[in-house]
Amino acid sequence: MTTSPEEVGAPELDARTWLDALRSAADATTGPATLEWAAAEVIHQVCAAAGWPVGRLLSVAAGRVAPTEVWHLSDRDRYESLRTVGDAGAQGARLAERAVALGEPVWTGDLAEVGPVSAEASRAGLCGAVAFPVRDQGDRNGGAVVAVVECFAERPDRPSSDVFTMAAAAVGQLGRIVDRDRAAAASDEAVLMAEVAHDAFIALDEHGRIVEWNPEAEAVFGWARREAVGQPLVDVAVPARHRQIYEEHLAAVLAGDSTPLVPRRELVAIRRSGVEFPVQVTVWTNGNNGSRRVCGFVRDLSERKRFEGQLASQALHDRLTGLPNRVLLRDRVEHALARAGRRGASVALLIADIDRFKLINESLGHDGGDRLLVAVGLRLTELLRPGDTVARMGGDEFALLCEDVGGYHEAVGIASRVVGAFEKPFEVQGADLSVTASVGVAVGALAGPAPELLLRDADVAMYRAKDGGRDRFEVFDETMLADATSRLSVENDLRRGIAQGQLRLYYQPIVHIDTGAIAGFEALVRWQHPERGLLPPVEFITSAEETGLIVPLGRYVLEEACREAATWADMQAGGERLRVSVNVSAKQLAQPGWSDEVAQVLAESGLAPRQLVLEITESVLMDDTDTTAVRLEELRRLGVRIAIDDFGTGYSSLGYLRRLPVDILKIDKSFIDGVAEGPHESALARAVVKLASTLRLEAVAEGISTRKQLLQLRRLRCPYGQGYYFSRPQPPAAIPGLLHLGALEGVDPGQ
Repeated sequence: MTTSPEEVGAPELDARTWLDALRSAADATTGPATLEWAAAEVIHQVCAAAGWPVGRLLSVAAGRVAPTEVWHLSDRDRYESLRTVGDAGAQGARLAERAVALGEPVWTGDLAEVGPVSAEASRAGLCGAVAFPVRDQGDRNGGAVVAVVECFAERPDRPSSDVFTMAAAAVGQLGRIVDRDRAAAASDEAVLMAEVAHDAFIALDEHGRIVEWNPEAEAVFGWARREAVGQPLVDVAVPARHRQIYEEHLAAVLAGDSTPLVPRRELVAIRRSGVEFPVQVTVWTNGNNGSRRVCGFVRDLSERKRFEGQLASQALHDRLTGLPNRVLLRDRVEHALARAGRRGASVALLIADIDRFKLINESLGHDGGDRLLVAVGLRLTELLRPGDTVARMGGDEFALLCEDVGGYHEAVGIASRVVGAFEKPFEVQGADLSVTASVGVAVGALAGPAPELLLRDADVAMYRAKDGGRDRFEVFDETMLADATSRLSVENDLRRGIAQGQLRLYYQPIVHIDTGAIAGFEALVRWQHPERGLLPPVEFITSAEETGLIVPLGRYVLEEACREAATWADMQAGGERLRVSVNVSAKQLAQPGWSDEVAQVLAESGLAPRQLVLEITESVLMDDTDTTAVRLEELRRLGVRIAIDDFGTGYSSLGYLRRLPVDILKIDKSFIDGVAEGPHESALARAVVKLASTLRLEAVAEGISTRKQLLQLRRLRCPYGQGYYFSRPQPPAAIPGLLHLGALEGVDPGQ
């Protein structure tokens, strides 16, 4: 499946390698090089830095993609066969065509989407491919796509977004050549290309005096030819601090043969105005009438260096806040740890994540969210010392790198100040906005861990701070890593378990308290883990909620419970229809069109809507009352009944109960545990039963475990109950036997 590149936990890239690649790409696109020549160099640099063995250039004309002769093959014997297929025709380059249509890099782990070359690429051991569009940079609107660079990888999984950012930046420089060629076609091409190709030409005699000085040299250095000829070059173009080195170098050149000494070399020169600037020189010697001359072309690199700096800044800094990004932060962490090892000091890395930032974006819009991020970056920068680093990791996550920290206690002090920095509101769109942050801290002492490990540890601690209630900080310890690893293992196993049908439903009876007759069942999910056996919800529901797996899990429970409940009518001798209760998570309730999904499940199963009870917790009810009210009204129109689970543990008000379409209150087990101990302990249960009666709602007592509790609930006139006193949750095969009994007498678990 073709996707846009996203961060997927890929290995961190080598920042130095990519900076070298970016410099080489900028160099290749400077000067009179053809698009094909420059593309060959750029593709080579990108593939080498990213570890991609094959790359090629595709031309784009009138929206059609066609192969070219430009290929990069890391192993010619292994990949040479791709050239023939790639040149077979212009049709079917589907990945490249998608990159042209979207105007952005596109990755695929299915080579069938690439085109005719896909079969041969698969046979050569390639598994993934990416297409980078090359735009004409002259258009203010971003320009049209004029070519595509396509690279092939040996792995199907997508590289990190950092790799895409760097590779796209390098490939994008090819647009400069397209601009130049277009300008050449629009004017006198011969004159324009001569101007592009010509550099300053200088020739010296054996004493280092200037004997040739062309017009380009006049423009570059600011000296007229009549002023320069006869002067020692050291007095005209060499900074004073480099003169000794220059004179030694000139002597060595004059003493050598006539072959070029160095084809290209970057040096520092000086203009007539006294301003130093970078140059690239190509030097050789020749003989003339028995004397030896030194000749050289000199290219002013000022613009290229400025461009390289701008390119590096864009690649290493966040565009919104101007702060260092993840790539630059990792490089600085690596250097900080190395310095800490030499000094015997410590490094503190903090990751701060704005709490509930999604809500801010939804209420203020993305412009308001962006303004908040800029304000947070400024405040954090003001908080730290000048030598420390504040970076934006992406989204609403910031990192703070502090060197020469005096161990654990000083790191804790920094974390406290960071959390405290959010106490003062931020001014956003003319209003004060109060936000909090969760902060994770990791300390690297002495030689310290690898940069990616320190980043991981701070991230783990940050998530622990969020789990602990937000607006706080946590310092990393090894138990956090063990917990995080365990949770990741559960998440991966659960994902496979859902896909492989390892979930099971058990059913606990809900009975009439006066008679013990079964009124229905609550569906409770279990996980038949292949190694750990049958697991209760407490082992995996939290992980499912955090990862979003609760949505497919909840769909399974709803479908299976409705299908099973539709068969119970044939087992009843008569009386009221049995109902089935299904728990619903906040993420399910928030899904657009979820009511339609419930209607579809009911229709497919044949279950009457009145037989389905959807249970939501009191906290979900209060989390987003407007959205919840809309969803519940939609379900009410279907004929489904709504129950509030764990009632009494939250903060719902009578106003909400009267306004929302609720049918049932389920009294939390914590109130039932003490219901038989005396008037004070049973007061809350009595109040809920009375409240339900007043509002004409049904009350269901949860967690009944003793006969004393049952008798007291009868006195309180609670109509329904469930718990181990009547039955533990049972597999579907046990339901016919329970229904055959007609009524459950109950057994004290302790007897």
